[in-house]
Amino acid sequence: MMLAMATSRRPRFRLTHDSDGYRVVRLESAEQITVMQWAANAMRIWPELRMLYAIPNGGKRDAREAAHLKRQGVKAGYPDLNLDVARGGFHGLRIEMKTPPNKPTHLQAAWHVCLREQGFRVEVCYSATEAIEVLRAYMQAMPTRIAA
Repeated sequence: MMLAMATSRRPRFRLTHDSDGYRVVRLESAEQITVMQWAANAMRIWPELRMLYAIPNGGKRDAREAAHLKRQGVKAGYPDLNLDVARGGFHGLRIEMKTPPNKPTHLQAAWHVCLREQGFRVEVCYSATEAIEVLRAYMQAMPTRIAA
């Protein structure tokens, strides 16, 4: 059972039911918005956070729009948040946002393997707080010199 609860146009929470009963869970999109708002403020400390961007792979679309996006090069399963800043020996950071109890799909996990093989740090984060901690730690690492 799923019930959206919000006062704005877009729901921020959902009510889920499992063997332990009902519980309220923040939506992935709300967590991601929180991360992006934090990053906008944290640019005072790390200006490179201006390079943090989202990939609009998720969401519900009709078949026509989905086909149009696929022709444009949208790839299913690619991580949600991307930071193209080299730090700590990595070319960049990729973050997959999930809300418990969701786990990455097989397609997402395959992308994670490929990205890691190419020198990217990939993390799966289950809250805005977790993603912000990953971003903080990443930005505090030594810049990586990539040969041109």
